[in-house]
Amino acid sequence: MLFGLERVTQSRDGKVVLQNLTASLPKGASCVAGPSGSGKSTLLRLLNRLADPDSGTLRYEGAVVRDRDPLELRQ
Repeated sequence: MLFGLERVTQSRDGKVVLQNLTASLPKGASCVAGPSGSGKSTLLRLLNRLADPDSGTLRYEGAVVRDRDPLELRQ
C-alpha cells in the first residue's frame, strides 16, 4: 500500500468535502476518478501535504504523513 486513509475528514471553504473516508491506494495506481465536486482535488492536496486533514489519519508507506517532511513527500 502506498497511501492509506483512515476516517479522514476534510473541509474546504466551510463545506465538508471528505467525511470519514477510509481507503487505500496501492503502488502503481495511476488515477483518482470521480464526478465533479467529489473531492478528487482535495484528496490530492492531502496526499502531498498541501493541506492536512481536519481529522483522521493519512499514511504513506505505513508512516503517518504528518510526521513526514512535505517536500520529501512531493518528490
